Amino acid sequence: MAAVAAPAANVESLLMPGPVAAKHAKYENDCSSCHDRANRERQSELCMSCHKEVAADVQQRSGFHGRMPNAGTAGQCQACHSEHQGRAADIV
Repeated sequence: MAAVAAPAANVESLLMPGPVAAKHAKYENDCSSCHDRANRERQSELCMSCHKEVAADVQQRSGFHGRMPNAGTAGQCQACHSEHQGRAADIV
């Protein structure tokens, strides 16, 4: 019987608490797109690097996200939007 090659797992994929939502699935194998292991305070900054409209609202203090208390501070995206709950999860 021949051995079947399996894809090598990286440390991040082994530690991942679960699959991300379907809209973020293309980033699942590149954890650094959404996480900075050396600086957890960058979480919201990394979110807004992709979510440009939200970032503009926060910067201008307008729109839904820009009018929220503490908008744009570290960890605020994660306070309302949870990930790693599976492909079908509603992350809001």
